[in-house]
Amino acid sequence: MKKLLVLLASSVLLAACGTAPNHPALSQSAPQPTTQGAPRSVALPPLVPTRMYVADWDGNGGYQISPDGKRLMWAARKGLNQGLFVKDLETGAVHSYALAWLGRWAEDSRHILLQVHNGDENSAVMQLDSFEKSLVLKNLTPFPGTKSFLHSTIDGSDDLLIQSNQRNAKVFDLYRYRAATGALELLAENPGTVQLWMTDRAGELVARAQRREPMGG
Repeated sequence: MKKLLVLLASSVLLAACGTAPNHPALSQSAPQPTTQGAPRSVALPPLVPTRMYVADWDGNGGYQISPDGKRLMWAARKGLNQGLFVKDLETGAVHSYALAWLGRWAEDSRHILLQVHNGDENSAVMQLDSFEKSLVLKNLTPFPGTKSFLHSTIDGSDDLLIQSNQRNAKVFDLYRYRAATGALELLAENPGTVQLWMTDRAGELVARAQRREPMGG
């Protein structure tokens, strides 16, 4: 009985293999007879690229005007991945970078500050030179196994305020990044209770939010 069922199933499959395609588009691709008897092939309609189904071509956002008002930055699709776009509002020229992160403008309206996560729960503050056509990134906090975050920019200065746990993995100290030298200057050390550093636009520490018990205690 089993042998009979196998033979019947095989016959059905073989018969199906000899059946011409029944979808209109597919049937056009089957060899067609000619007056001379030789078959000819009819080309299928153009294929639809897979990327049309996996990429959101209309997705964009995060628009930011540079401090000098001359340039525009935003995030949108680039190829199959995320990209960062910069437009010169005076010339209309647009340049894009294959970046998955949307940053914020530095005070000089040239550099873009990025929070980059490296996949092991650590992070670094990177700087993109948007005057360069190639992707030129500078790591402002090159400390392995640490977390660093941009706290704020400073009015009228290329310096930055950065939080980092490079001194103690359990807490975040406040640093001033000196653009002229690339050095981090410790502004305030976290005793283990500070949850939030508050500064003014001149980069001065004005307050801090604390918890009663030390963090990690």
